[in-house]
Amino acid sequence: MSDPTRSFVFTIGFDLDMTLVDSSAGITHCMDFILTKHGITHITTQEMKNTIGVPLRDAFLVWIPDEERCDAVVAEYRAIFDEIALPKITLLPGALDALQAVHASGGQVLIVSSRMEASIHSILKCVICCVLSVFAISSLLSLLVVWLCVHVWLCPLALLGGITQLFNLQLQRFS
Repeated sequence: MSDPTRSFVFTIGFDLDMTLVDSSAGITHCMDFILTKHGITHITTQEMKNTIGVPLRDAFLVWIPDEERCDAVVAEYRAIFDEIALPKITLLPGALDALQAVHASGGQVLIVSSRMEASIHSILKCVICCVLSVFAISSLLSLLVVWLCVHVWLCPLALLGGITQLFNLQLQRFS
């Protein structure tokens, strides 16, 4: 039986890239590094920026039409991303304030991204870990950060599934 005296816990969702963090400099730096390593030097930074949000393999296929070679380059890119790109990814102005406001109001944070899950975790550890240091250790228990790797263009039901899981977590708290 649920406790009628418990207040409702709300959840606010934030997209990771270009809402909480600016990853464009890191992405283009990593792209430039890997493309240059493979002798592809004619791609401008703006052309690289224009691919942000496009699945990585699709972006690289434009410049490396040989699928086998492209897959190898994409694998290399992913292998070096943390080392090359993370230092250039920055927290956007107001992001920390927004997360703190949700937490201070008793809410939970939902982080949504189309990135691969490992990449989301790396970015959060590197860039957003400062958020965790803002909250007292006892407060960390009430701060729920959910990472969803949602490839909406591949599977729109993935988003619905993630939202359903979050809703079920909320229901369990009041049962």
